[in-house]
Amino acid sequence: MLASIPSTMTYFFTYEVAKRKLTQYMPDPVAHFLSGAFGDLVACSISMPAEVIKVRLQMQGRHDNPLQLTPYNYRNARDAFRTIYQTEGVAALFQGYRATITRDMPFSAIQFAIYGKTLYSFARAFLNVLLPTPFQQSMSKRCSYEDVTANRRSISHRRWRLANHSWPVQWREVWPAR
Repeated sequence: MLASIPSTMTYFFTYEVAKRKLTQYMPDPVAHFLSGAFGDLVACSISMPAEVIKVRLQMQGRHDNPLQLTPYNYRNARDAFRTIYQTEGVAALFQGYRATITRDMPFSAIQFAIYGKTLYSFARAFLNVLLPTPFQQSMSKRCSYEDVTANRRSISHRRWRLANHSWPVQWREVWPAR
């Protein structure tokens, strides 16, 4: 509990912050993929010391066991942390970090890429909503006001021309101009 809660909080916080920043510059699936990977990278650095202590306590069995085959003999988690830190240094608390990241990071990246795509597809299919992504919003913000108004005038002119001049009379009754 002491490691899981802060690690999970850090994971989702890092994911959300990275996702909000990255979706401004790249398409959603890529942003979700990279954000999931980065979230796992940061969260693993918080949970790793607790994992090392947990594994060592599990390997030793009970304290002062005469039949134990491991070199570890800790009274509790606090004693394990203090002993590891004093005798082996900080690096010992992160043993297995690369292996854990190699195992977990691809899974987290793929999981959140699929999650983002599924969430968008669900909103589009069941809620009948076409959600603009932040990437699309940032691209549309790059257009100037003059570009938008010129485009609107062009569309309005084409509609007027089609409604009043170029369509046969019977078509105007079927498709009235807007």
